[in-house]
Amino acid sequence: MKLYLNLAWRNIWRNKQRSIITISSMICAVFFSIFARSLQIGVYDKMVENMVGMYSGYIQIQNKDYWNERTIDNSFTVNMNLQKKFFFNFCQIITNWCI
Repeated sequence: MKLYLNLAWRNIWRNKQRSIITISSMICAVFFSIFARSLQIGVYDKMVENMVGMYSGYIQIQNKDYWNERTIDNSFTVNMNLQKKFFFNFCQIITNWCI
């Protein structure tokens, strides 16, 4: 095995200019692919953040009949009992998720 590694190492550096160009090309390709992927992830995260901020947010609470007929008449009025119940359940979900 050592013989093969030694032979491969000598063969790589037999033509130094070709080896340096190949190695530098590989380094540039890896750098630009990492940069492009990071840019893609950042743009995607920003796009989701903008859509959530401009529209209804991450959570929508609707009446059961809303999806059958999407009108404002199928919405419901918010009362204090509903707000307390939602807040209590939300806190339990967050607490269980963080543990």
